[in-house]
Amino acid sequence: DKASEEMRDIYRARRDQVFERLNRVPGLRCRLPGGGMFMMIDVRESGYSGQQFSEYLLEHYGVSALAGEAFGANAAGHLRLSLGTSADILLEACERIDRCFTQLRSTR
Repeated sequence: DKASEEMRDIYRARRDQVFERLNRVPGLRCRLPGGGMFMMIDVRESGYSGQQFSEYLLEHYGVSALAGEAFGANAAGHLRLSLGTSADILLEACERIDRCFTQLRSTR
């Protein structure tokens, strides 16, 4: 139906914006999901585990993302970011993730 199509387009646009922005950060990589409302972000180059990174990100940068370790060994070293908020908030979160990743990577 039309409402479902509109929501799909909104999430696709958010996904594409987050993917493009975070993949500009040297050493940071995102996995482009085919659908859904979550994105996996590879933070292993920071030198921190996904759990350590997510805790630091929340405490020092005010961004909440779930550590990939919650999804098993294959997702270790990743964050799971929800796309379920506005594009403006997501882009601000991307800026903060960039600063956090860059800071942690420079100190390892």
